[in-house]
Amino acid sequence: MIRVEGQIIRALQVIKVPETTAEYATVEINEVQSRMEPVIRDGEVQIRVRVSVDGRIEDTTSPLEMTPETLDSLERRLAQTVRNDIEAALSTAQGFNSDIFGFGQSIYRRMPKEWRQIEDQWDELFTRLVVNIEVDANIRRSGLINDSLRFR
Repeated sequence: MIRVEGQIIRALQVIKVPETTAEYATVEINEVQSRMEPVIRDGEVQIRVRVSVDGRIEDTTSPLEMTPETLDSLERRLAQTVRNDIEAALSTAQGFNSDIFGFGQSIYRRMPKEWRQIEDQWDELFTRLVVNIEVDANIRRSGLINDSLRFR
């Protein structure tokens, strides 16, 4: 699982190979950087989360011709999968009213004036807090030692 704080030990992410119906690639996530920033939008505090993920292809279910277009598509799919995982974790945390990501702490530190205005209602506000998640994924290289990937 990718954490918003950007701390992972090792993560594997399975993504669908572009333009196929049943082929998948496993990407090892080996670096995550993230930044969480409170912002005011439309008079309300929101959180912007930017995540950068670097990985390498560890396995595929079939030979994969690695053209620049295929690589771009895999990176977009990886970014969307990571974003979906973060959104699912956020939804669960908001359902339990548990600020496990430290959004309140971030608002307190970076926007103390605004925090004082919302502090008493934070438990209620957290459950409907708007969080904008941006993910950039880069697949740097293949971790495979056989010919299942052919780079062009």
